[in-house]
Amino acid sequence: MAIRINHHLQYMIRKIWISNPYYFYLLLITIRAMSARRSKFEIYIDILGEIKNGVNIPTRIMYSANLSWKPLCIMLDSLVSQELIEDCSNEEGDKRTKVYYKITEKGDNVLRYFNRAKDLLEVQKAPLLRVRTQ
Repeated sequence: MAIRINHHLQYMIRKIWISNPYYFYLLLITIRAMSARRSKFEIYIDILGEIKNGVNIPTRIMYSANLSWKPLCIMLDSLVSQELIEDCSNEEGDKRTKVYYKITEKGDNVLRYFNRAKDLLEVQKAPLLRVRTQ
């Protein structure tokens, strides 16, 4: 995949490459990672992880998992129906938020299993971008 870039950016890229090729490599990996889309499975795991880390109010889950409201509601309903999380009502706390979520033992097991599998697998990096110079 070749991309077109302007001359100023070409100069900066060459300068980074000459000064330290390792930083250049990190820059390219970062650019590639920023453009990669998450799968639904990864989004579900992100939601489980956020709930386990204490982010349990729906709007906070939405912000921390980087989702919009409607997909979040669909995914939370799916996680509740699979008994990975449970929804609890908040009678005494904040009046604006009546529902919060807790991770169940089953959800905790799924999260631990995925994290263990991710640690065992060496994820192959996507190919680096080729910069076309003219």
